[in-house]
Amino acid sequence: MNVYGQKSTEADDNKQLLTQLEKMDEAIGVIVTAIKRRKGRSGPIRNSAVTEVQGMEKKVKETNTFIDSLKKLSNVQLEKVADNIARVNRSAFVKVNANGAVLYGGVGSKCIDTSGECVTPNSECRVGKCQCSLGLSYNLGTQSCVGSCTEYGSTYQSVPLWIIRGFNDRVLNATTLVTCAETCALEKSFVCRSFDWFPHFRTCYLSANAKTGAEDAWEYNSAGYHFQRDCLV
Repeated sequence: MNVYGQKSTEADDNKQLLTQLEKMDEAIGVIVTAIKRRKGRSGPIRNSAVTEVQGMEKKVKETNTFIDSLKKLSNVQLEKVADNIARVNRSAFVKVNANGAVLYGGVGSKCIDTSGECVTPNSECRVGKCQCSLGLSYNLGTQSCVGSCTEYGSTYQSVPLWIIRGFNDRVLNATTLVTCAETCALEKSFVCRSFDWFPHFRTCYLSANAKTGAEDAWEYNSAGYHFQRDCLV
């Protein structure tokens, strides 16, 4: 029965069914087209995001590798500095007996900081070795720690983390601890009595002064090492 109260024929029913199917096909087509468009838009975005993430991961790995290489390089440099300091320290004079053996407690012999075993007057245990007190040089001839020398030699008393500020008669840049010590010993334009060494900056400051002549300039410095020159043998 149609809207006018007339009976629907089979042909009419088929026609209506076809119309409905066509409308459904159109709707499905619209949906499919929309999905394709959305995929088309999201695909490049997704690909771009993946590429960006991969790029960031690569940069992180490169940065970590660079940091590791810096750590290794820093450790190597610190070890070299420690070796050089030990080398200069080992060259310091030691008190010996008639048989040539190191006298226990003499300047240059090993010690423990709190043991009080350094027997030479005006000496103290510093960095694991008996050394002259701050500002004094060692005189092997008299086996004593003195305030000054008639002539100076090529060995040093060392003081970590302290320097003489401002009394600089010559500056060496991009240098080594050994070169600094040798240059001080060979200096001709003035009598080099001490030098300050900064391993991190590879800089050395030679001075005609010792701590005893520049007390106001004597100061703590976590980056520096002070070396007091000994008397000539």
